[in-house]
Amino acid sequence: MGSAISTIYTFFRPLDDERADEPSDFSNVMAQIFLWTLLAGFLVLPSTFTNVQKSVVCSNTLTEVVRDVRNISAVAIGFTCCGIGTTGLCVLWWIWRRKYAWLLGTIFIPGLFHGLSGIISTFVSLYGVQNICDGLKHGVHYGPTTIATVAATSGCSIICFTLALIYGFLKRSERKELKKSQGGQEGGGNS
Repeated sequence: MGSAISTIYTFFRPLDDERADEPSDFSNVMAQIFLWTLLAGFLVLPSTFTNVQKSVVCSNTLTEVVRDVRNISAVAIGFTCCGIGTTGLCVLWWIWRRKYAWLLGTIFIPGLFHGLSGIISTFVSLYGVQNICDGLKHGVHYGPTTIATVAATSGCSIICFTLALIYGFLKRSERKELKKSQGGQEGGGNS
């Protein structure tokens, strides 16, 4: 297990020694791929429950509901995209956990906004379905897929927001320590 982690760790490291402590271009590209995969999952999920919800609310026959359950494969694709994106971002976070500025600008802030986009998309789809049944008002139905989608997108937003706050504080503390150490060295060298 340890060798697999070290292999992944060295794979994401830059080759030259000068930038050994900085994220590689490959890490930047992979972060963007994982973020876009996560966003794709967030945007696919809300569209999956629209037809199923319409069928359940608007139809009286089980055959119409069963016909629209084909969206289950889209639900699986959406959650798979979310899982792949989240897993990839967690690996990058673990590898570069000491690079506060990179994590903030590359993973946490974009992840927060992707999660917010997913929440907005979910509620737009949810409330857009509300009055589609021949003008009849049936109210909003919060089914299991809707609840799972809201939980996934909200969870991502909350986690990214929390980590952005924590790493923002750590970045600020690191900057203060650096200024203190530079000030102490300059003051000590002049006397």
